[in-house]
Amino acid sequence: MKLDFLGHASLVLRSGDVALLFDPLLFGVHHEGLYDLYPPRRLHLDRLPSIDAVVITHAHRDHFDLESIARLDRSTPIFAADDPLLLGCLTGLGFEQVQPLANWAPITAGAATLTPTPPADGAIEHGFIVQEDGVTLWHLVDTFPSAATIAEVKRRFGAVDLLIAPWQPLQDATFPSGNPVVFPYEMYRAILANILQIAPRALIPGACGFRAIGPAAWTNHLIFPVTRARFLHDVAVAAPQLAGRTHVMEPGDALNLAPGVFAREQGLLDYCTAEAADYRWEQLQFRPYELGHPVVEPRGDAFTREQCHAALADFFAELARAAEEDPEAYFWHRRWQVTRQYEVVFAGGDRAYWLLDLRGEAPQISEQRSPLALAHTVLPASLLIGLIAGTISWEYAVLSGELRQHDHTYRVDDAGLHLPPRRLVDPLARALGGHDAEEHHLALCVERLTAELEDAPVMRTEQGSRAPARDSAAVMGQILTALADAGLDLNKHGE
Repeated sequence: MKLDFLGHASLVLRSGDVALLFDPLLFGVHHEGLYDLYPPRRLHLDRLPSIDAVVITHAHRDHFDLESIARLDRSTPIFAADDPLLLGCLTGLGFEQVQPLANWAPITAGAATLTPTPPADGAIEHGFIVQEDGVTLWHLVDTFPSAATIAEVKRRFGAVDLLIAPWQPLQDATFPSGNPVVFPYEMYRAILANILQIAPRALIPGACGFRAIGPAAWTNHLIFPVTRARFLHDVAVAAPQLAGRTHVMEPGDALNLAPGVFAREQGLLDYCTAEAADYRWEQLQFRPYELGHPVVEPRGDAFTREQCHAALADFFAELARAAEEDPEAYFWHRRWQVTRQYEVVFAGGDRAYWLLDLRGEAPQISEQRSPLALAHTVLPASLLIGLIAGTISWEYAVLSGELRQHDHTYRVDDAGLHLPPRRLVDPLARALGGHDAEEHHLALCVERLTAELEDAPVMRTEQGSRAPARDSAAVMGQILTALADAGLDLNKHGE
């Protein structure tokens, strides 16, 4: 048995001289131009192997792409989910051999037997058990099988050698439907629970190889809550037996399966080639905290990376030292293996990233961006500098919308996914948002107002309006100079 991976859920199953094409996406772009395959690939249709039959697992447009299906020979046998809309379209296109699928009703393809399996919720879609020469593959496609279905598969077919499983708790309709954009714990819990219950000998992350384009491109940071690296990490922690046996298949890769054989051919398909060598998780990172309004540096060119970076690097180093000196305050952070990503925005849109790792006894700070981080804080450089100096209050930072936070910390083990019993405080908030920091800010306000009004009478205008605020950029430019010449002491800001 051999599998050719063409991107997303599209693949070719070969058994002897027979080739079955699953959920064809021949052109990449689908969903009426809203989505494209990712990572990108080039499919050379003139080199496509002879296809003996096509399998359409369900009617979602990323699996049932009419533009692709319309290019197939009308005499090609098609096995399709028993969905009246899907079957009606195939009839309308003139296909001569269309056979509806039925749960547990096997199909023979060369030396392989394909058995459709049901979804959990009664949707009209299928996964597939594929057996050949004593090897059992379960391709779940988009299905979430029930515990009863998993038990029935084990009873009928025994242990699963390879599982191709959903891994991304997609949120493609969440925001447009008026639902809150939060991390989908229950869906992700179900994904991990299925893997743990099936207990395969090897695992491949399955469908979810696309990205939004065109008018939908802005939704990329809402659709995909889990990075692929985080999923692989979670599987290795929850199911240690799969560590080293979870394999990512990119477009153009193939997999040969036989008893005791699991051989990957990377990028060797002559008819499907990847257009980019790297999968860039940053392009799809879950960023609900910047929904429609990215964080910007509002206070001008005084806050470029060149001018601010050294002082902020010193600050984050001190933040890690302060956390190390107060281990009791970070007990739950260690217990839940927290890493918090800080993202600082400079003038011109340049960004720098610091990762605070609180998993060990000695917290570590490093200047990097991590796909494993579950807690995020993003803010402009001038806001952070003002918070450090006390010229800006934490309340202002939060209410202004300049500071954004998102924390979906969880922990996985062999029992599944768990949430912390209490909210875990952002170390930045602990350092710069506590009582002492507020007292420091107010003291500076009193000192400033006293100095400003020393030689001026206290009076109101006819309208009772206030005098305009000072030039905050100029003030913080002076503070930045001072910070460069002095060490930082977070003790004066602590709670």
